[in-house]
Amino acid sequence: MLQFKTSKPFTLGIELEIQIINREGKDLAGLSNEILQQLKNKPYEKYIKPELTQDMLEINSSIHETPQTLLLELNQIKNQLIEQTKDLNVLFSGGGTHPFQMWQEREIYQTDHYETVKQRYGYLAKMFTVFGMHIHIGCENPNDALYLTHAMGKYVPHFIALSASSPFCQGVDTEFDSTRSNVVNLFPLSGMPPFILDWAEFDDYLTKMKRLPLIEGVNNFYWDIRPKAEFGTIEIRVCDTPLSIEKVIQIAAFAQSLARYLLEEKPFSLIDDKYELYHYNRFQASKFGFNAFLINPITFQEYSLIDDILALYKKIESYSKALNTHEFTSALAADVADKKNDAAWLRKLFSEGEDLKDIVYLATHLFSGNMSHNISSNEMER
Repeated sequence: MLQFKTSKPFTLGIELEIQIINREGKDLAGLSNEILQQLKNKPYEKYIKPELTQDMLEINSSIHETPQTLLLELNQIKNQLIEQTKDLNVLFSGGGTHPFQMWQEREIYQTDHYETVKQRYGYLAKMFTVFGMHIHIGCENPNDALYLTHAMGKYVPHFIALSASSPFCQGVDTEFDSTRSNVVNLFPLSGMPPFILDWAEFDDYLTKMKRLPLIEGVNNFYWDIRPKAEFGTIEIRVCDTPLSIEKVIQIAAFAQSLARYLLEEKPFSLIDDKYELYHYNRFQASKFGFNAFLINPITFQEYSLIDDILALYKKIESYSKALNTHEFTSALAADVADKKNDAAWLRKLFSEGEDLKDIVYLATHLFSGNMSHNISSNEMER
């Protein structure tokens, strides 16, 4: 049987896929190998890894009990990355998509695993040059992990809207807040896992899928949320990479508080019915962000996503305070009330007359910490 590693409940870990930007033209720069060579034997080397194409890097945090220490570590890793690559003429950015890169120009990072992905999925592999944040939440046992995987499924639209940062793709406004989430859906093993709440049954399912053979392991599934046995976590994979480390932490704190609320109160019964409208609700959040309207799969009533997020914030507020993360969740809730996500910020820049190259440049400053969402583009020194 697949062994599930026990973790301290509600601990946090982050995987953050970031963009490598050419300082001159502001396009993606396929320099991940050069950057990784530059980082050898440097502080935090082990926390920075290659990704599917050479224009991407993945920042991995260690395990944290609080968002405060996670914030400190991610900023340290980011600062070291910027400092150690000054002579490579690159910048770094968050965001779920690069606004004007062309997927045909991307090159796969050379590993056996990524070559298999390329052979299996063809052009989709290069199209998968999109950038996501994966949130890991520690679970004490595998059945808790399965429960949280499916309970959190109800809130996939919420996490899409909260993190949405990919309104531009291939040089145009896609009219989606999260274009990245559509790209992920192109893969056949994406979506949500089968409705299984017992670890032995889940292990049987994996064994069957291996025999077919469709997978080598759980990592072949691009599920929106999946249990990670080797880490003892669930992994929320639906988020765009936020434009700032501060937003990363706010969303991680929200996920941590929500997980504790769900496991301690179990406020609703898990039933298979919710999957009938899962893809519809997911699409609504990707398209409309905070302006989305979802459908309740039990009552078939339509409801406002933004109202539901704010109501959920009230429900988990006591858990945020108990976890000492209220500063982060309250800041996130304030942005929600004002309909401020990263997609809105990027569109605001475009409406102010910034072209896509300038928008990329400003996003790199936001990621580096040299500016904030509250500074207008004309206040930035170019």
